[in-house]
Amino acid sequence: MGDKKNFDWDNVSSTFQAYKKEVETATGIDITKLSSSDPRFKLFGNLIYDADRFATYRQRQLGAELAKAENDVQKEAIRKRYKTYLESERHAIYGNANAAERWAGFTENADLYPNLEWRTAGDSDVRPEHAKLDGLILPVNDPFWNSHTPPLGFGCRCELTQTDKKTVEKDGYKDTGAPKGFDFNPGIEQKLFSNSAGYYTSAPKADVELLEKWAGTVSGKISKEFVRDKLNNTNKVVKIANGDLKGAKYTISNGCIKRITGKPHENQYLRDFLLTDIENVVKNAIQVNTAKDIKTNLLKHKNIAAWHYYQVKGFDNMFLNFKVNVDKKGKETVILHSISDSIKK
Repeated sequence: MGDKKNFDWDNVSSTFQAYKKEVETATGIDITKLSSSDPRFKLFGNLIYDADRFATYRQRQLGAELAKAENDVQKEAIRKRYKTYLESERHAIYGNANAAERWAGFTENADLYPNLEWRTAGDSDVRPEHAKLDGLILPVNDPFWNSHTPPLGFGCRCELTQTDKKTVEKDGYKDTGAPKGFDFNPGIEQKLFSNSAGYYTSAPKADVELLEKWAGTVSGKISKEFVRDKLNNTNKVVKIANGDLKGAKYTISNGCIKRITGKPHENQYLRDFLLTDIENVVKNAIQVNTAKDIKTNLLKHKNIAAWHYYQVKGFDNMFLNFKVNVDKKGKETVILHSISDSIKK
């Protein structure tokens, strides 16, 4: 597959931008206007990351096909075919992103409207298999929706509507096939395609580790530039509300923003945007680990008195890493060193 420098990042970027536009249009979400505690904040960040991941795997397959082409005519035919793919992918991403955003509403309103009804477009173009599901009504938490949430394939126009009608089971509904890439619930998994999608399954095992490492590169660059510009010279003062550092205050300076956004993370886009709501992030974070012994391997510098790790509420892979510096006079200073995707134990 080659190294990262030789990867066609320009094409990944243009493809990602096309995907990103569909996610934004379908969800109507503006992450810059949401609190990090709003479920749609996390949903949007995860969908954007997944769009980047899908575009990265897509480029690997495109690059592999171009490498096997024997002449320019064949290469042009491949590129033309992938342009056609792009339109289908955009439509599917719009549908799945819309389904993911609607699912957030379904779960919020499940007490009033506990069931979901499958509805087709009602015309002759509806797939026969999907037509059999028309009128199916099952609880929001029914396992069927885990693998059969429309759109159920490229071009599918079916949708779910929330209702308080009684359940209706259609004959053989559990035997309905779910196409690869669509055999999941976009709202629960917060993805645009499942891992059974062709671009994922066609990647050789030798390439997967690199692709997973590279996924999020383009969206991470965008979020880093945006957040650094948005928070430039704001110097927000945050106060830690619990744990060993309860009551401690820290100023989020330009240097802090630059340091945090410059570090790697499995979902850099979402991590970076947490900084736009950093006061609430710190306020609601819960301490999960600490390392105070200056002789431990965690504390490599003599001027560090302790490390304290706080988990961002509602995020499994977001940890605030605070370090406590101590000067020669014994004065301690709290610094937000990073927001990482794991902690040292």
